[in-house]
Amino acid sequence: MQHSASPMSTIRRALITKGDRPSWLNNGLAASWRRCADHGLRYDGSAPLELLSTHSFKNELTRNRALVAAADHAMNEVANTLNGLEFGIMLTDKTGVVLDSRMHRTPYLRKVMRPGLDLSEKTVGTSAMSVVISTQSGAEVIGDAHYFNNLSHLKCVASPVFGTDGTLAGILNITATSQMPQEIVRQVLNETARDIEITLVKSLSDNFVRFGYGANSSSIDGVLAFGPDGEVLGANSCALNMLGLSEITPQSAQFSDLFNAQFGDVISGGHVGRKLSILNTDARQQVTLREVSRARDIKAVIVQNDTPKPVTFGDTTLEQDLTNSIDAMNAYLPVLLCGASGTGKSLAAQWLHKQSSGSHLESVEINCGAISPDSLQEVFEHLYSGTPIGCYYIRDLDLLCQRDQSRLARFIESKPDVAIICSSRASLQMADQSVLREDLYYLLRPSMVTLPALCNRGQAQQLIKKLLKRGLSRRRISVNVYNAMYSYSWPGNIRELIACIDQIAASCVLGKTVTLKHIRPLISAPIALPTLETDTRLDQMQSFAIDQALAFCNGNRSAAAKRLGISRATLHRKLKARLS
Repeated sequence: MQHSASPMSTIRRALITKGDRPSWLNNGLAASWRRCADHGLRYDGSAPLELLSTHSFKNELTRNRALVAAADHAMNEVANTLNGLEFGIMLTDKTGVVLDSRMHRTPYLRKVMRPGLDLSEKTVGTSAMSVVISTQSGAEVIGDAHYFNNLSHLKCVASPVFGTDGTLAGILNITATSQMPQEIVRQVLNETARDIEITLVKSLSDNFVRFGYGANSSSIDGVLAFGPDGEVLGANSCALNMLGLSEITPQSAQFSDLFNAQFGDVISGGHVGRKLSILNTDARQQVTLREVSRARDIKAVIVQNDTPKPVTFGDTTLEQDLTNSIDAMNAYLPVLLCGASGTGKSLAAQWLHKQSSGSHLESVEINCGAISPDSLQEVFEHLYSGTPIGCYYIRDLDLLCQRDQSRLARFIESKPDVAIICSSRASLQMADQSVLREDLYYLLRPSMVTLPALCNRGQAQQLIKKLLKRGLSRRRISVNVYNAMYSYSWPGNIRELIACIDQIAASCVLGKTVTLKHIRPLISAPIALPTLETDTRLDQMQSFAIDQALAFCNGNRSAAAKRLGISRATLHRKLKARLS
């Protein structure tokens, strides 16, 4: 055909300067070119690659946390499917900001697909994402169909990802610098986008149905999530198309408004293969139930919460120090965690990474005790050449040789776009020159956080109680067990506590009560009772006397009550009041 020989750049210039447009030119592409010209962009210039500020990008990730989580596994699958091609797959929000990406090692792709980049039309001109945003459908922008000439060597295919209310949530894009099988890429991309939509809907509730026209389950099935009484919480785009809807407002419709069946009958019966008629279609189209899921408790629907639950470290000062360190991580400044063995440095590092703006990227742990001397540079080069890294956790820094400490100091001073968390079992004071080099010490000192021993934490009992309830769920826990756990000094800190809880869980079956017999073999030292201060209040003296009596009587409440001169019921009431 005659138009195939015409360079896109010539057609674009004619469209912008003269208004000439070939009849075969895609409407979305032509409209994007015109908008770029209206924005004052010069196609003979270069597309700027602008990163959002750390604060703005963190806010974007927070707003789109559910989308990024739903896409993570699917993007990994695409990366494995297209392995060998010089390509990258990225997820943007509905405005074109890159949220996550998987890419080939090609330096240019790493540059143009970096999370945090603003790839909106006003910034980088016409792209597959900008066409998707305007048309709400899949798009391809190949070569010089891009608005800026410096992007003309890219080949991009994009597909929309719709949210659970039917509106655009984000865009999935595959970009390559070499030839790629467009038909295969387009098919893989569309299926992946639909899989992400299904994952989003299923994350809303344990009550959902999946249905379709054919005999077998596929990515073009409709999926609806419901509340406990059959109210619609969300749907994927395929479900809305089958139901004849463009959007849906959560809880605005009931199951019985959509199908000729009752919600309770369908969700509890699990009628896979059952035919349902769609009520609001003219032809009363029938669909087949492919999957039916219900919550264990129909009144307890699990709804995803984008706000992460706060983590308790058993000390308000420590928690505040860690919270303050998140800002340092987001600015790519190093954080140093100091504390004795078992105080939870690795748990703190994991929590910091999850709260940082780079939480969507991989965190890599480097154990200094496991690498040979003078090999840190080789480790960095190997890791940095692969998947993008969000955080390096350099464990047991005090075991690093002096030469590698110098390399680490130079790496930190180069201000890499990656968060760095270091940990040390030593208490790093300047007087101890044998532990750290002076240059590395001063780089790490401003953001040093010390993790105290478990027995020295201000809210240690609350932490112990929380970990016990989490690790021994669906078991009753004796008050004596709590008291013994509170009184023990825990020389192995949190590591010993978690190991102890795991052992109790293995020895006490579900539904039973955890008693002192389950913990006595695990606590190696005698239980240390608190000493009585001269200014102790009456309620503290009472608790002290009860703890002494219980310890003396090996946890036997009847014997302890007799020793205290009170009834067993009174002792039980006082223990219950103190526990609450």
